[in-house]
Amino acid sequence: MKIGVSSYSYHQLVRTGKMTDVDVPAKAKEMGFEVLEYAFLSPPKGVSLLDHAKRLRDAADLSQSQLAGESGVSLRSIQMYEQRNKDINKAQALTLAKIARVLGCAVEDLLESETAPDKGLI
Repeated sequence: MKIGVSSYSYHQLVRTGKMTDVDVPAKAKEMGFEVLEYAFLSPPKGVSLLDHAKRLRDAADLSQSQLAGESGVSLRSIQMYEQRNKDINKAQALTLAKIARVLGCAVEDLLESETAPDKGLI
């Protein structure tokens, strides 16, 4: 059994500026937690969700290759979603669920908004 924590546990520190969302994975690891679930995946003002998700993945020491391996989604698909060469909104629900599980976010956080072309993606 793995011991985990939700990013919401750090919400007060993030909200007051004492920590950023990007700092959360390292702090959780430092405190001995093996799993981190993101209760929200909202980027800081002026940062696209795509860039924010990449920062979080990097902060968690998770490469595209590792994300592919842990999720069971092909590395090429991960790359194509991130580069927007493949429409993540048209991905199968199972694919989205696998990626979201590894990233610790909701499936909805991976989807691009029809009205906001800069929102979404892994």
